[in-house]
Amino acid sequence: SEKAVVLLQIVYNMLVWLILWGMQVLIIFLIFKIDSRFGENAGDPLAGQQMYLLFYISPLLHSLLPMEETAAWTANVLIIIELSVAGAYWTILRREKKSTGEIFIGYFSVLLLFRRELGSVSNLIIIGGFSILILIDCYKLFFRKKEVQLCGKP
Repeated sequence: SEKAVVLLQIVYNMLVWLILWGMQVLIIFLIFKIDSRFGENAGDPLAGQQMYLLFYISPLLHSLLPMEETAAWTANVLIIIELSVAGAYWTILRREKKSTGEIFIGYFSVLLLFRRELGSVSNLIIIGGFSILILIDCYKLFFRKKEVQLCGKP
């Protein structure tokens, strides 16, 4: 059924976003590992601690891997879910040749709000806003009324 296909698209999109996130974190860890082994502070016994300090200092790195901040983890999970649901909704709109500009709201808000300071209030804004976007997109996906076509006429 169409709902099963949509659910598969959502799961597939989530896996793609999770792989992207994991690769970003892995690349950053590898860069820090190489820098701590061959960089300026190669012999320093505290060189391994620099990586963890940089994740707390840098808003972008802390947003990518928030360590122990539950609100930031929740915001990141909701971002991935919303982008996955919006991607599935976008494919249906494209197939039906309808307006597809709504997906860019989620993408642009991720670009604007992803870089967050430690303990930022924008985590709560993301949690609330993206929860609403997820509910709206899921409602449009699973409870929308289909247009009935008779004899090829709408």
